[in-house]
Amino acid sequence: RLRTMPEPTAAALDAHSPWLTVKQAASYGQCSDSTVRRAVKRGRLIAYRIGGGSAIRIHLNDFELWLRQCPTRADG
Repeated sequence: RLRTMPEPTAAALDAHSPWLTVKQAASYGQCSDSTVRRAVKRGRLIAYRIGGGSAIRIHLNDFELWLRQCPTRADG
């Protein structure tokens, strides 16, 4: 699901921000960018379009919730 939010301020983009880019989310979740984008496109992960452009941000809480809901494979 994509929602629209206003353009973030410089303060909102600092290292302590809860807002993640697709690349940051993928790194945090140890998955690919395309996995994150696919989850957004399928409505399984909430993302926010910023400034009316094509860039999106994902809130850390939403991303962690999505990660907990993802099925995992057990080794062995």
